[in-house]
Amino acid sequence: MLRTAKVAGRRVSVAAAFGVVLGLGLSTCGAAQSLNETLAAAYRSNPSLHAERARLRAVDENVALARSGFLPTVGASVAGRIDNTQSSTTENVANGINGESRSNSYGVAVHQPVFRGFRTVNAVNQAEASRLAGQETLRTAEQTILLAAVTAHMDVVTSLRMVQASERSVSLLRQLLSQTERRFKDSDVTQTDVALSRSRFAGATVTLEAARANYKASRARFEEVVGLAPANLRYPRLPLRLLPPSLEAALDAANEESPIIGAAYFREIAAHHAANTITGELLPEIGINGSYSHEEITGAGAGITNSIAAEIRMSVPIFDGGAVRSRVRQAKHIQYSLRQEVEQYRNQVRQQTISVWSIYSANSVQAQGRRVQLQSVEIALKGLREEEALGQRTVGNVLDGLQEVINAQVGLALIERDTIVNAYAVLASVGRLTMNNIAVIDEQEIYRPEEHAAKVRHDAWTTAVTYGDKEPDKRRSPAQ
Repeated sequence: MLRTAKVAGRRVSVAAAFGVVLGLGLSTCGAAQSLNETLAAAYRSNPSLHAERARLRAVDENVALARSGFLPTVGASVAGRIDNTQSSTTENVANGINGESRSNSYGVAVHQPVFRGFRTVNAVNQAEASRLAGQETLRTAEQTILLAAVTAHMDVVTSLRMVQASERSVSLLRQLLSQTERRFKDSDVTQTDVALSRSRFAGATVTLEAARANYKASRARFEEVVGLAPANLRYPRLPLRLLPPSLEAALDAANEESPIIGAAYFREIAAHHAANTITGELLPEIGINGSYSHEEITGAGAGITNSIAAEIRMSVPIFDGGAVRSRVRQAKHIQYSLRQEVEQYRNQVRQQTISVWSIYSANSVQAQGRRVQLQSVEIALKGLREEEALGQRTVGNVLDGLQEVINAQVGLALIERDTIVNAYAVLASVGRLTMNNIAVIDEQEIYRPEEHAAKVRHDAWTTAVTYGDKEPDKRRSPAQ
């Protein structure tokens, strides 16, 4: 009768304890910050992305610089002069040159290029191609930052789940250790059972501290990438709307949309125009020069002189020792190397797309397997609990079953994290992880590099600049 009571008591207490185990969900509570909000915050505030935008705006200025070759250059000069001449020569005395004279003069000179061996046209085309390459580089940087934000978001969510799971595991093992120690006093279990329970409890506390440290590190990384501290992050869904339906579709999309390939292509185009620009130095150059000057002298030798001049000048290069031709050959070799880089980047993007797609597909299958595994080990643990209550299993068997449940829960959390991250890695690989595509902020907030390029293309007068927030630069220089 006493044994029956003990067994019944054990059954009730273990059931209560393992009710906690079977409820060890890894999901977080209701959250305020979604992944889309994380991506929007990183897009708005990440300094690396702002730096890349500024570099592109600097590249935009090369177009205006090249276009200046079409426009005239105008210069003006003003001078004032005092001369005091004292001479005893008959000529100076006769002409009244002796004495003090003052002269004031001003002049204007104009040079208008007419033909420069197509150098200006090719320079503009080179600058435009470099600008387009810069835009593709900016897209690459944007994708890198957004993927880092996705990774940081999922790391915080997953590490928090690990902390919660570890805390529940420690709480449960503490209860089981306490129960085992009480049963040992009643001679219902052995010292070995107590030692095993104590060992598992100690191991769980170590795991908990490691999980807490990892959670703090993931929060710090999140703040570095996103620019704000994480708070109640929400678990995201897969971006199925943007994901290609198959590997073949992903490869086609990568070949057409990858900014890495696009940047390499436009760099090769820029190199082609650079070679043509140098070739233009072998052709004649024609320009129109005009000038006007006015000089007024008072005192000795008084008088007014006005001068107007205009000319058309053509210069023809004949021989420069082969320097220009050598530079042309050099530029053509550079262009060829960049052409090969386009193919190299195509191969790299193809390999990367196949790799991340394969990993993502495997993650999806693994996640299903992990869910089945978790369901199975939970059922097995329930059976071990019941068998241990009847004396058919030991405490060690139950602890092993509990560890399998915890391992399955942790494995499922990790593979779900990898599935989300690698899904977005697929988007980055094919060139779709951009704010234009994911559309998580208002259209007005999306940075449009074409707007700045159009603004400065014909600007020959101002020196003020604007930043990404469209506000002018109001900072004072150190000299001021």
